[in-house]
Amino acid sequence: PLEQLLMERGFVSQRYFLELIGELYGVPIAELKMGDIDTEALALIPEHFATTNLVIPFAKSDQVLKVAMVDPKNEEVIRAMRRVAGCELEIFVSTEHAIKKALILYHGGIRGILHKRIEGITKDVNETPEEAPSAVSLIDAIIDAAVLTETSDIHIEPFERQVIVRFRIDGQLRTMTSIPKAFHHPIVARLKIMSSLRVDDRRHPQDGRMSLLIKGEQVDVRISLVPSMWGEKTVMRVLPKGALLFDLRSLGFLDYDLDI
Repeated sequence: PLEQLLMERGFVSQRYFLELIGELYGVPIAELKMGDIDTEALALIPEHFATTNLVIPFAKSDQVLKVAMVDPKNEEVIRAMRRVAGCELEIFVSTEHAIKKALILYHGGIRGILHKRIEGITKDVNETPEEAPSAVSLIDAIIDAAVLTETSDIHIEPFERQVIVRFRIDGQLRTMTSIPKAFHHPIVARLKIMSSLRVDDRRHPQDGRMSLLIKGEQVDVRISLVPSMWGEKTVMRVLPKGALLFDLRSLGFLDYDLDI
């Protein structure tokens, strides 16, 4: 979509673009942060309808369902949603990119989706977890989920029998899933290769960085490796290019302070 291209190139921020289209349509805007979407609200609109019409129900209060749309002036879709949901609607506008990202929640919470993906990858590789494709798939699954949840840091922590994956979301460290211990070394080795670090050095801390394209979005990742009792602990700082764009007004200064 044009708006996504403009945001990725740094011409506009997502917030600024939303404010423009909100003003154009005369409706409030919804940024659709993954952690703020109520999964109970999703159940009121079928996935097929939501996907076909690019709408996402994201909250419900009293008897009013809040719904974000790409085209909030489509009265035919609004009437159909009102019939399906059986309640009044409060319409918001959002970008096509944000709604498509949010639609993945119809398949369960991010924690459940990530756990199922990792379970499927590790089951496919029975006795040879060292295979590079499995390590790549696991890393892709973890970073995909991190970008969707706007995670700031990914922690991959080895213990005696398993590896715990934690995400820092809104400053809070949350356990997301676990990986069989046999996959830990291939994952760390692959991350070292991707970030140009020394694969044969497991006894010293190392820092590196890499750049990835995740679902059309450019993401920079800073990586830190630290030796621990059960293997190297990994922390990845996730920096989507679009997330770095903000304006001074969004920090909450008073007009007087903004002038200064």
